[in-house]
Amino acid sequence: MDMALATGQTYFTFISAVETGKTKLPTKDIAIWATALQVDVPTFAQAFVQAYDLALFEALYGSSDTPIQI
Repeated sequence: MDMALATGQTYFTFISAVETGKTKLPTKDIAIWATALQVDVPTFAQAFVQAYDLALFEALYGSSDTPIQI
């Protein structure tokens, strides 16, 4: 519920769906979520790309052997 309030989500169930992988976080919300989680926005965006589009991650950053830590 706190994350829903911090990110301006109307439905707290959306937060749970993202956390469990049932739905993807919209790219337009990356900065909002990073800020709510008190994480550096570029680092969060990099972890997002690594999690959702490995081919793009490898094209941008090279090897994906090590997960991005946030």
